[in-house]
Amino acid sequence: MLDQGGGMAFRWSKRLDVVVLVLVALTAFASLAVRFIREPVLRAAGWALVTSEPVAPADVIVLTVDSGPAGSLQAAALVQKGISKQVAIFTEPPNEEEREFIRLGVPYENAAATVSPCSSKRPARSPERR
Repeated sequence: MLDQGGGMAFRWSKRLDVVVLVLVALTAFASLAVRFIREPVLRAAGWALVTSEPVAPADVIVLTVDSGPAGSLQAAALVQKGISKQVAIFTEPPNEEEREFIRLGVPYENAAATVSPCSSKRPARSPERR
């Protein structure tokens, strides 16, 4: 069983120290490996997401409100190149104030209005609500 000097407890303590040391070493190795492997893995993933095909004609270019002025300019450039004739802008549903403006027939600008002025030389059609 146990000797008077606590030999069994010493062995458990020594094993625990070795296990902790191995875990610390593995953690250090993993953190260094991730540091060196991270960039090539992310680059490969990025190239997998990018296509180099030419832009083909589309029925509609779709923008979200989040695309902001940069998305609007890109859409305008694509419309001017003849890639598409229509641009659709997804908006958030109107809030209570905007519904009141709509009910009264008063013109107002929402978030989509700041995206929609695609500076095109072609006459703009009135927006279609669907």
